[in-house]
Amino acid sequence: MKGVALISVLIIASLLSFLAIGFAFVMSTENKISQAQKAASQTHYLAEAGIQKTIWYLNHDWQEDFENGNLAKDLKLNNELYPDDEIRIEAKSIGPGKAQIESKAIYKGAERKVIVEVFKALGDPSAMEPKALLSDELIYFWGGKLASDDSLMGNTDLLLRFSNMSVEETVSVSGKISIEKDSTLEAEIIREGVQQVLTPALDFNDYKEQATVYSAEEFANLLENSPLTLNGIIYVTGPVNIKRGQDLTVNGLLLADNNITIGVDGDWGQAYLKIDHIAGSPSGLAGKSYLSIGEETNLFNIKGLVYILEGIDIRDNVNNFIVQGGIITKALQVVDQMYPLEIIFDADLILEALGEPINSPIITIEHWEEEY
Repeated sequence: MKGVALISVLIIASLLSFLAIGFAFVMSTENKISQAQKAASQTHYLAEAGIQKTIWYLNHDWQEDFENGNLAKDLKLNNELYPDDEIRIEAKSIGPGKAQIESKAIYKGAERKVIVEVFKALGDPSAMEPKALLSDELIYFWGGKLASDDSLMGNTDLLLRFSNMSVEETVSVSGKISIEKDSTLEAEIIREGVQQVLTPALDFNDYKEQATVYSAEEFANLLENSPLTLNGIIYVTGPVNIKRGQDLTVNGLLLADNNITIGVDGDWGQAYLKIDHIAGSPSGLAGKSYLSIGEETNLFNIKGLVYILEGIDIRDNVNNFIVQGGIITKALQVVDQMYPLEIIFDADLILEALGEPINSPIITIEHWEEEY
């Protein structure tokens, strides 16, 4: 019996030892995973911090090179909390007011790289010749119609597929015009390979100081009380989403820090946006990101300037699209638009909204990618 008890004790002790070793191994592995996740998270935020630091330099020490298209900078930043690690930054111009930034962070063996392209509007409103439409990049129509009584300008290409465009004066692009798949382009003058036009600056910060300011949540709550009428300069510190069944009229200027979406979300009904001009005051719609107009938009009637930094996307038979003034944007894409888009040129309304000649303080991030 004593021998059996001894053997049982040894077996139990061995099992407990194996369990202890296994538990220690699991804990060690979990700790390594936790440390790796922490390092990965740390490098992510360090790389983002490198981008933000570079943007500060673009607005200060490197401003002249950035705006002239001569930027070529390498920078190594030490992490103050962890001196042995670092952030490596490369910034180079890809055009006047356009640059690519690469920020690589290293922390405890982990690496994270963030690559972005940034853009800054540099055009002087007082020196520009206003146009009904100015697009800094591609103008793309797939199944769309557009009519304008003035000129259109694109800083890259114009592509028409299953589309019709009628312009009373000039259509100019710095790249090429492609007319495909039963499309037509009518204009008094059609020109390719022209010199690019700098996007004129609009000072969002100055307008914010003059405006009635709402958060995105506050503005969304206001829109629940449709039809809604607002007067003067309205500034939203976030996205604006005018849903189906909502009707907004602004007698003045509506600006947003983020995306503007109309007629995309919501359960029923159609979306309505009307912006009117009051004599002596700027009017229009301005956003730092994208403008998306969906099929449940029954009215998009803007008397003033439509100024959208990232791009405009119009699709699925938006009804009653009328802009009296002009459009300035990064890119214009129109898809499946049976009803014609109408732009009625008014140079005074464009210049009034752009305001005094300035260099925009806004640097926009156009492209973002990450590498591990």
